[in-house]
Amino acid sequence: IVYTAAADESDREVTAAGHEIADRFRSDATPTGNTVVFQAVSDLIFESAITSLALALGATVAFLVFIYWVLEGLPSLGIANLAPIVVAVASVAGTMRLLDIPFNAFTATVLSLTIGLGIDYSVHVVHRFVDERRERPLIPALRRTVIGTGGALLGSMATTAFGIGVLTLAVLSVLGQFGILTAMSIVYSFLASLLVLPSALVVWDRVVNDDPAAPMGTRAESGDDAAASTDEVGDGAAA
Repeated sequence: IVYTAAADESDREVTAAGHEIADRFRSDATPTGNTVVFQAVSDLIFESAITSLALALGATVAFLVFIYWVLEGLPSLGIANLAPIVVAVASVAGTMRLLDIPFNAFTATVLSLTIGLGIDYSVHVVHRFVDERRERPLIPALRRTVIGTGGALLGSMATTAFGIGVLTLAVLSVLGQFGILTAMSIVYSFLASLLVLPSALVVWDRVVNDDPAAPMGTRAESGDDAAASTDEVGDGAAA
């Protein structure tokens, strides 16, 4: 049985119409055709992309929590580091929807690539922030982090985005879409690291630290010194 569909209908609508027609027959019928097969492949790629994305995010969080716990003694920084990555991935997915770029073997991998690209920028910002925060109050530490590290990341973002963006000139449209999305994922990761991550770090600092106006760890060190002084005074009185 051959059926026709309007020219302006999407592949999903054509596939749904094929299943509807197949369900009308008493005997078993299966819709087929290039459009139906392509839609089935696209759905499979979409499901695998979501699965791989969830696994990549989970593994990223676990790794960051472990690394920050070992290096800085602050495992909760791994959770704060995840905020710009999630924003960048959501922005890339929204851009694909806005530009009507379908999921395929090339474009589906961009979402997972965005995680790796986003980590590079956010880790640099977080590491610089921790170093600055140990010596300065919250706001000056953030200001020095964004100005200092942000300038270096800007150059890295520009060169990488333009280099990969050259793929937009490729003859194959699939490679062009891959180049556009990859370049935009780099830009989104950079912007999220400088616009979203500082806000996440402020929230993290207010939860972890007692006084945002004092350098990180100052109060704890003062408490230890006071306790040590009290012990010395007690020992002197006992003598």
